[in-house]
Amino acid sequence: MALVTGTTAADFVQLTTAQANDTIDLGAGFDILALPSAATNVQVSSVEAIQGGSAADTVTIIDASMASIAGAQYDLAGGNDTLIFNGTGFDLTSATLANVEI
Repeated sequence: MALVTGTTAADFVQLTTAQANDTIDLGAGFDILALPSAATNVQVSSVEAIQGGSAADTVTIIDASMASIAGAQYDLAGGNDTLIFNGTGFDLTSATLANVEI
């Protein structure tokens, strides 16, 4: 299991290979995580936008504060994708969800 940590600025992280149970915390700023074309399973914190790949992805959001940010965008794209919100306190009224099958 790997841990990817961002900076205090806005980060863009492009994963190029499949990930299995990795944790990604991109820190402060409006951060974007782009998933690879291979099936990926990640836990994310402080990631305000997710761009999915073409395979079946599983993304678990483990930080309730990131889902309440105005303009949060989670688009898991192709494949049979799963988006899990782990915990309580998620406010999705201003979030955009797309291409999430489960």
